[in-house]
Amino acid sequence: AEKYGPYSPGITDRLDELAEEGLIKRQESEHSGRAEYSYLIDDSGHRAVKQRREVISIDELRTLKLIKRLYNDMPTAQLLDKVYNEFPNYEGTR
Repeated sequence: AEKYGPYSPGITDRLDELAEEGLIKRQESEHSGRAEYSYLIDDSGHRAVKQRREVISIDELRTLKLIKRLYNDMPTAQLLDKVYNEFPNYEGTR
């Protein structure tokens, strides 16, 4: 989704940093002739999350788990359609 919105260069930069630190792995695939990236937390990333858990409230952690459960396996195009339908102001960023 990097080429069409909503897009955050700050998030992309942070994901690159986390990958360089070995906390996540980036996987590239092609979909409709476009490169798509997915990110996975590896074992060292899980350990880092456990060590930093005190900076995330229980409610925030529950919210993150819910978001992951709802959207983790959704194809990017479907997720973007959902965003554009629920937040029409982003439509112009396609």
